[in-house]
Amino acid sequence: MLKLKEHPVWSATLFLFVATIAIRYITAEYLDIGGDNAQRWAFADAYLREGSLSGMNHHTSRWAIMIPLTLLTGVFGFKPAVYSVLPILASAIGTVFIYLTGTRLGGHRLGMVSAALLIVFPVMTQTGSQLWPSVFQFMFLSIVVYLLVLWHEKQHLYLLVGAALFCFCIWGSRITAVYLFPGLALLIWLPSREFKPVFIFFSILAALFVMEWWAFWHITGSPTGRVGLVSGSAIVNHEVLSIQKYLIRIIEYKKLKGLLPIFALSVVAAVVLIRSDDKRWSGIAAIYLIYIFLLVYMVGGFSPIRAATWPSARYWATAAPFGLLLTAKWLLDIGQSRPKVSWSILSLIFLAFVGFSVKSIPPTNSLSQMNADYAVLSPALAAGEPIALHWSPWRPNFIEQRLFDLVGYKRAKGIDRKDVQMFMIRARDRMLAMNLVDKRLVREYRDAPLLPVGDLEYIYYPPGTDIGTPPAVDLYFDRKNAYAIAR
Repeated sequence: MLKLKEHPVWSATLFLFVATIAIRYITAEYLDIGGDNAQRWAFADAYLREGSLSGMNHHTSRWAIMIPLTLLTGVFGFKPAVYSVLPILASAIGTVFIYLTGTRLGGHRLGMVSAALLIVFPVMTQTGSQLWPSVFQFMFLSIVVYLLVLWHEKQHLYLLVGAALFCFCIWGSRITAVYLFPGLALLIWLPSREFKPVFIFFSILAALFVMEWWAFWHITGSPTGRVGLVSGSAIVNHEVLSIQKYLIRIIEYKKLKGLLPIFALSVVAAVVLIRSDDKRWSGIAAIYLIYIFLLVYMVGGFSPIRAATWPSARYWATAAPFGLLLTAKWLLDIGQSRPKVSWSILSLIFLAFVGFSVKSIPPTNSLSQMNADYAVLSPALAAGEPIALHWSPWRPNFIEQRLFDLVGYKRAKGIDRKDVQMFMIRARDRMLAMNLVDKRLVREYRDAPLLPVGDLEYIYYPPGTDIGTPPAVDLYFDRKNAYAIAR
């Protein structure tokens, strides 16, 4: 029988896993207003009801998310609280592997410091409860890096093969996994100076890519496979850039807002550690630096130049935990000669993260709120009763405004009507995906009238409902929260 007191790594692993789940539950945000979450939710329901994969797009083709989501909802149903189970588990598993990697490379203290920072990291406070690809990519990447670190020690082939399989899952979560491949190649090659393991790793990946391409060709009928789905439904709509705008695109990281200081600190740490005598650290630093570089400079087309992705907290979240690991390593190294400086900075970062996490705790737990809203909205939609949507736009707090002033970022005054309409449409789509019992009706219900009655208020009329019928429910929402009240 395993005695945890005799196995500090196991006891720490269990503690961190439970603590992460607890923090993610407490700080969980309402289902994000973005359409990708709602589409995955509705697509899983349609597949379980009909076995149909028609209408697949770049959101719903992310099989590393869709397969476990479909299995989970097939067992537990589509009650809204089920939505957050997978991202919370992914966040907890990723935290555990960050701890294991840190412990393997720098001892128990480094592992615990890195994991503690990650648990209260503002990006994970948001991403760790959403069906966004980044939290799944992070989980799989943390497993891959740990297996490769372990492989360098033990030289067992199964560890290299396992790392390649989980790397394929990163790709299955979002094709931006390619941004990680150069760094992973360096993590394999730098400590060993051997090309054979690099060849084995990427040969396995190549074979898996061919299998995926064949599967998607037969499912969708497109000879370009999953990549064709992404380029056809996503990249074609991305921003077109002039050469000048492309060259200075690094400044787009200003969108990280209050996270800019920790982003800058993590970049400095990575630059320092890429020259480490321990080439495993060099490899991890390379993964991080190459990823954040390609996040802004990878293009989806050349004529015209079209952005493949854009820097935001959501995309940064894939590699950001390794930025924290590198930062913790660098600061603890400084602590060997300047312990007060090191621990003062670490404490300041941790307290800032805790403050943000506490501030992010919603008045009512989001999972409970989603279930409560389901009890109000589901019968209203089924009965064809109108629903009034009220939007509260985001406004920067004092600290965020000071940072905007510092970097010269100017927000447009007033609210564009197109923005209001966009958020109302997204809120409607989220409401339908979450609260319609038969999600096959989502498309029909989307076509029903959604009409403005004020600057920040719209009324949604379900199919067959007369325009002008008084709303039966008020749905209030902002960027993070929402709640429904029956009239």
